[in-house]
Amino acid sequence: MTEELKVSYEGTDLLLIFGQEPSASLCINGVERESVSSNKPAITLKLSSTVQTDYEWQEYGVAIVVYSAKPTRAAILASKKELITTTRDRAS
Repeated sequence: MTEELKVSYEGTDLLLIFGQEPSASLCINGVERESVSSNKPAITLKLSSTVQTDYEWQEYGVAIVVYSAKPTRAAILASKKELITTTRDRAS
């Protein structure tokens, strides 16, 4: 099962897709920019990419997924601000 965390930022669509097991993908305007996975049960995954906004500025987008025993926390950040976050219980 996968989860999605979506946010629109300065005219740019950011999407973080992450699973129950440590894996994540960062998509910007529908294009996958980075993906990562691990076989460790407790790990922090960090994905990043430049983001071009409405104003034709280059900004830096970051997605973080923290896997621990329970729960999993996921967040998308840009310009050093947390744009959206979620916390989900992991399946037993």
